[in-house]
Amino acid sequence: MDEDQHKSPDAGPSGAPGPVDMSAMTPAERALDELLAGAHFAAAHDLPDLVARHAATMGVADAVMYLADLQQQLLVQKQLELQARLDSLRARIRPHFLFNTLNSIASLIVSRPHDAERAVEDLAELLRVSLQEQQRPTLVADELRLCELYLAIEQLRLGERLQVLWEVDPALLDTPMPSLILQPLVENAVYHGVAQLSAGGTVRVSVQRQPDAVLVVVENPAPRTPARTGGHHMALENIRQRLQVLFGSLGQLRIDPTGDRFRVELQYPLQVAA
Repeated sequence: MDEDQHKSPDAGPSGAPGPVDMSAMTPAERALDELLAGAHFAAAHDLPDLVARHAATMGVADAVMYLADLQQQLLVQKQLELQARLDSLRARIRPHFLFNTLNSIASLIVSRPHDAERAVEDLAELLRVSLQEQQRPTLVADELRLCELYLAIEQLRLGERLQVLWEVDPALLDTPMPSLILQPLVENAVYHGVAQLSAGGTVRVSVQRQPDAVLVVVENPAPRTPARTGGHHMALENIRQRLQVLFGSLGQLRIDPTGDRFRVELQYPLQVAA
C-alpha cells in the first residue's frame, strides 16, 4: 500500500485529524463511525475487538488507522471542553474578588484618600498580574504575589486588625500551581473571617510539600455566627470543581470549621515546572 494511502481521509494539511466528513465515508466507514459513537470509547480494550469485527469490510490496516483518527479527535474535543470549563470557572472568580476589593477601596475614599489612591494602584497591579496571558505554567511564587497584592489593599482598610503569617517552603516557589486558586482562599479568610471580628486576627497561609503532592492550608479566626456566607461557599465550590477538572480524585479540598476557627486544606499532585 502506498504511503499516502496510510493517511486518514480525515487528516488536515499537517496530518492531524480533522472533522469527519460523513458524506465522503464508505458504507463500512459510516457503520463503524456510528458504532463508535454509541460506544463512546468506553475502554481501550474495546478497540482490538472493534478492529477485528470490521477488518473484514475495511481491511485491518485501514480499520486501525481509522480508529486511531477518531480516538484522537475525541481526545482533542475532550481537552477543548475541559479548557472551556476551566476558563469559565476562572472567569467567575475575578468579578468576585474585584467586587470585594472595590468595596474596600470605597471605604477609604472619604476618610483616607491617600490610602485609597494607593489601594487603586495596588488593584491595578493586581488586575494586570491576574489577567495577563501566561506564557508558562503559573507557579507558587506567582500565586503568592497575587495574595500579597490583595492583602496590601485589605491591610490599608483593616490596619493592625489584619495580620498574616506565611509558612511557605522556599523550595516550592518554582513549583506549578493552578492560577487563581490560592488568592480566593485568602480573600475568604479576610472577608468572611478577620473583617467580621472587631479585634481582627491572623490569617495563616501555609504551602508545604508532601511526598507526592503540594499541601496548602489557609486558616483564620471566624465569628461563630457568620454574617455573609453565599459568596464564601461559591468560591470554595468553584475551587473544588477546578481541582476535579485538573486532577480528578488527586485534587482535594477539605474544609474544617471548628468553633471560632476556619481551616481550608487544598492538595494537588506535585509537578515539576518545565
